[in-house]
Amino acid sequence: MSGTNIAIQVGRLVRDPEIKDVGNTKLTTFAIANNYNYTSNGEKREESFFLDCIVWGSLGEKVVMPYCKKGKQVCVSGRLRLNQWQTPEGQNRRRIELIVDQMELLGGSGNSNKPPEGNYTPPDHVAKSGEENQDPNNAPSGQESQVSNFDDDDIPF
Repeated sequence: MSGTNIAIQVGRLVRDPEIKDVGNTKLTTFAIANNYNYTSNGEKREESFFLDCIVWGSLGEKVVMPYCKKGKQVCVSGRLRLNQWQTPEGQNRRRIELIVDQMELLGGSGNSNKPPEGNYTPPDHVAKSGEENQDPNNAPSGQESQVSNFDDDDIPF
């Protein structure tokens, strides 16, 4: 797998995400932190790792901004990029960033059990927690069941 650049990280947002316009697209930025626990010479230690994440386009606009706040746990995957620059004082700086291609929201925010803010109402066919009839074969009219009957001979392996 020569030249493969894939990274997957799970962590919590260390600050609220920010979004800005760059040309005809949106650029969303945020940072996550995760911990690594280990024992050295019989002493328990914890190391924290911080990673800047960059999201281009609608993923940032439609998922990150409305649903991610400081403390939210996420799983992000994409490619690593080394950003290098020179300060006005002439010092060379560098930072590794994750260019996010995919993202999954995990767990709670870490500080509350409230649902995300917004006007989202699930469709009628989505079962609410506590409803007893969750049989996928009893889907509302006009919608096909996601479960179908098949024969073992239909499986290609």
